[in-house]
Amino acid sequence: MPDSSTRFPRRVPASVTVIVPVRNGAHTIGAQLDALQEQSYAGRFDILVADNGSSDDLAGLLARRQGQGRVPVGYVLADELPGASHARNVGARHATGEFIAYCDADDVVREHWLHHLVMAAGYADLVSGSLDTSMINSPKDHMRRPFQGSIRRRTLFV
Repeated sequence: MPDSSTRFPRRVPASVTVIVPVRNGAHTIGAQLDALQEQSYAGRFDILVADNGSSDDLAGLLARRQGQGRVPVGYVLADELPGASHARNVGARHATGEFIAYCDADDVVREHWLHHLVMAAGYADLVSGSLDTSMINSPKDHMRRPFQGSIRRRTLFV
């Protein structure tokens, strides 16, 4: 029988920071930022782009998009070490939200993604969403890292 912590939700977070780690993702991040701006989640949230040393026009793209949409988009440079993990950690240190959600610059979240993650956070310490890697990645990139079905047995998807 589940204990009471799984039957009754904890308090829902008051604010959320969505961290988007990126390196040279100017050609894909626009679609992700658009999708984040269109989230159905009614609570307070912001977006923080953690730049892992991009040499493309990422900073320019973000500057041109500044003020567009209802959700504020921040920027933090995370180029001390290479890798998405480092960018996520730097983003987490700069996050202002009570709850942190992560999505990548070469993905596109679905309309209710953040709503479902925040609601699930009332029941769990760690939540994850489903992945669709084919929407904006080229067929070559998509085939490079095919989805491994075994992860479904270890992860709670909302």
